[in-house]
Amino acid sequence: MNDTTLATAVPHDTDIDDRLLDAGSTATRHLCTGVYVDRSFRDLVIRRIYNDARHRIAPSYGFDLVPVVRHARRSWLLEIGQLLAMLGVLITGLLTSEPLATVIVACAVLSCRLLTGIARELPDVFHGLVRTLTTRLGLPVGTRRRTDPDPRSRKRRIKVMFVCLLATLMVPPVLSYFLGSPITSALVPAAVIGSGLIVCAFVAGILRQALLISLVGTTRPHTLTRREEIIDEQQRHPCVIFQRPPHREGSLDPLELLKQTDKPSPFVGSGKLVNHWQLGSQLLRPGEGSMEEREYITPPFTAHQLVEALRVELKKLALDTGRESLPGLRVRDRIYIAANDLPADGSLTRRGLGKLEIRDRIDDHRLPGHHFLETSVPIVGGELVATVLIQVSLKGRSLSLDVATCALTRTPETFHVPDWYGEHNSGALLRSAARHVAALPTDVMRIWRLLEIPVVVVGARRARRDHTTVPRRRSVGPDLALREEIADSWDNAQLDSTTIYDHMKIVELRILKATEDFLRKHEVDTSAFEKKATNIINSGVLNMGASQMTVQQMVAGMGAQLNNNANAGGNGEGAVA
Repeated sequence: MNDTTLATAVPHDTDIDDRLLDAGSTATRHLCTGVYVDRSFRDLVIRRIYNDARHRIAPSYGFDLVPVVRHARRSWLLEIGQLLAMLGVLITGLLTSEPLATVIVACAVLSCRLLTGIARELPDVFHGLVRTLTTRLGLPVGTRRRTDPDPRSRKRRIKVMFVCLLATLMVPPVLSYFLGSPITSALVPAAVIGSGLIVCAFVAGILRQALLISLVGTTRPHTLTRREEIIDEQQRHPCVIFQRPPHREGSLDPLELLKQTDKPSPFVGSGKLVNHWQLGSQLLRPGEGSMEEREYITPPFTAHQLVEALRVELKKLALDTGRESLPGLRVRDRIYIAANDLPADGSLTRRGLGKLEIRDRIDDHRLPGHHFLETSVPIVGGELVATVLIQVSLKGRSLSLDVATCALTRTPETFHVPDWYGEHNSGALLRSAARHVAALPTDVMRIWRLLEIPVVVVGARRARRDHTTVPRRRSVGPDLALREEIADSWDNAQLDSTTIYDHMKIVELRILKATEDFLRKHEVDTSAFEKKATNIINSGVLNMGASQMTVQQMVAGMGAQLNNNANAGGNGEGAVA
């Protein structure tokens, strides 16, 4: 392969088959479901992903962001259509019938909303009264129910809502008295207006469930909008911009440092950093002799040659066809660079990045940015993702390996509606319609959100241009990693964490063995490398990525000794003297 071929600019390492694989993953389907079942999540996608062209898109792992933003817009249009239809019904009723009829409907909707709020607050108040009475009588108190920290504030809210309910019920009679029109004459027009609102909610519920049913075969759109093309290009771009943590003055107590569980990670979008180790080895010739005699002044290989060897070996894991295969395993180049170090000419963020330029950054550790060979393994259809990043560098007549592993946990349970039983038949359509009719008072109160239409439309129009390519004083790095934002807590991973660590160890073992074979092939002494690799795999310190660290068979301190027969703590695993 000549340099001309190597210098050809390619936007990413994946092909169209990889895109189709991501679009059809379980994680993509669940995220698309989320924009229909969670209004706040949908607004997050529209405002901070689709309409935010000032920040780049974080890398996508185990899913495709394009279908998610497409369905987020459909969900928003469906809601706007419902609100416009209900507003049209109210305006039509106001113009074609007595104003009293429209007022009756509005008061009825507000009364239902207030009754719902009161009914939601009463059980906790009643439970608090029962606990107080039980305590005074000296009877045993049951399990404490999660209530408002200040019960008086809850009672105060109920009183306010009750007063508002009485005032709302008084509005139609008072208005009827001043207009000189009996309420009975406005009941029929009010019923017609109310029926129109119910029909709007019923149809919206049917359409929403139909869209959810269509998610069973989630695919990429055949034609993309200009903004979707930008999102697709950025989510797969090899250059990732991260934000350094804010500068901290003074020193932090070591114990406080160990207690910190949510440390910022430069690996944007890949999830929680659960494992990190470094391995350094001098480049020595095999045999006996002094270091001066055996040391390579000029390395017998380049860093990019080792990276290519690791790439070949890691890709073999995706070629297995049996039950032991790792489907969806992806090996890609990533260049992580801090926002402050980003070149002003936009050479790293332009459309397409040459392989020759990536090779130069692998070989020259002095250039800004850090090259990592990324191996991502989607598990359970992308619901879990283990990502292992390897940085290879040659400096100081030594080989340095820096390996970090990140993990993405599952999406919220409410996003799994398409997988539930009975969600793909006519009964599901009727249940969805009934839920929308029951939520009619809340939806009518949300008509004011129609005022947001110009803001959303103007933002979407401005986002058709990629503003991250224009030199700016502020950071253009990702402002939000969508998959990380809604991922479950690592503390709740339970057996999922074991699965992730299992895949992580498989990749790490292959990295170490492939590196060892590569060094031996280039006549480099691997004795020291083998010892360090064994210590890494069989390390006594297991960093579980949470707030605890398990230490076994370790000693610390001047003159410390390991006593395997000690019974300290009663576990017999070892004691520190």
